[in-house]
Amino acid sequence: MSVESNTELVKRYFACMRSFDRAGAEALLADDFAQFVPSPSPKFSTPKGKAETLAMMDGVAQMFERFELTLKGITAQDNRVAVEAESLGVLKPNGKTYNNRYHFLFEIENGRIASLKEYCDTAHAAETFGM
Repeated sequence: MSVESNTELVKRYFACMRSFDRAGAEALLADDFAQFVPSPSPKFSTPKGKAETLAMMDGVAQMFERFELTLKGITAQDNRVAVEAESLGVLKPNGKTYNNRYHFLFEIENGRIASLKEYCDTAHAAETFGM
């Protein structure tokens, strides 16, 4: 695929994330998809496959009164797409604000997302979610 089509694929994935469209996201992920969050905490750093990633999307949809994910910048080369983003949401159970900044690195293979590395402030996430 071209750099442009890889970038559009990633944008479609984020559109699915923002609208909690599980079926749409599932169609964009490779069967052997892997997601990894580099962190010293095993709560975050345990690699997740396609099923766990989609289940996490479902969980996020249930936890937030509102949730926004804004793309700040995209850079692409070959089969890799890097995205800077920021989230802003309010948790249903406790009204806490979740505002995190991210760097996502996607690898595309055969027209689908094969892997995702997600860099973010895991300490903020653990504090906000009570982990």
